[in-house]
Amino acid sequence: MPNIEFRKVSSGEPGTGPERSSPEVLSWIRDHDLVISKGQGNYEDLSDVEGVYFLLVAKCPVVAEDLGVRVGDIVIKRG
Repeated sequence: MPNIEFRKVSSGEPGTGPERSSPEVLSWIRDHDLVISKGQGNYEDLSDVEGVYFLLVAKCPVVAEDLGVRVGDIVIKRG
């Protein structure tokens, strides 16, 4: 059975973890074969990182347009 790891990034509050686009988080992504990122905020920060799968609800017109969907759509996208 493969080793599965769950990693959590900062909630924006000090001391809650590394920032989404920090070198530490980017190294986590590079070091794994499969990365699933949940939430529109993660998409906003990491959409230019290849190989990440994003699960989100498009909550604003700007992100919805970038994804080619409507506001409120549920999205699964590979970055």
